[in-house]
Amino acid sequence: MKKAMKIVLAVAMILSMGGIAAASDFNAQGSVVVPGIINMVTSGHWQSPYMVLSNITDKTISCKVTAYDHDGNDVTNSYGEVITGGSGQPTVIAYGTGEFEIPAYSTRTFYLSHSGASRYIMGYAKIEWKSTDTKLKYALIGSMFRNRIYNGRVSEADVPINNGQPF
Repeated sequence: MKKAMKIVLAVAMILSMGGIAAASDFNAQGSVVVPGIINMVTSGHWQSPYMVLSNITDKTISCKVTAYDHDGNDVTNSYGEVITGGSGQPTVIAYGTGEFEIPAYSTRTFYLSHSGASRYIMGYAKIEWKSTDTKLKYALIGSMFRNRIYNGRVSEADVPINNGQPF
């Protein structure tokens, strides 16, 4: 009986380690959680969170944003978009993903698209980053810009991520 119990415990330990390894495949050097994500699309009304992320280092940073709905489901691949500035218009550089690079001293924006079918998503996001320079401790600063249009009226708010401190 003791031998069977040891085998069960050993198998459980191995399986739990496998889950940990799978969850950390990005190997982030830094991360932050952003609460209060709301993505709403209905007739005549939309609301979207824009996470504006700036790389404050002289190295290119790999970034991963994962957005979760009210049940903890990852909605990044369904609605995630990454944009950069442009001449008069933002330029979409990635759609259906939360993984992208931010060049040295540059800024990119991740948001949940406000196009497509009606939906109401509320939850949170996790922002992670890594660099080839393993000595970096902080690489990003950011804010979450909330944009809402309701029957032609626009409201906006800007909330610093991590209280405006580098992460």
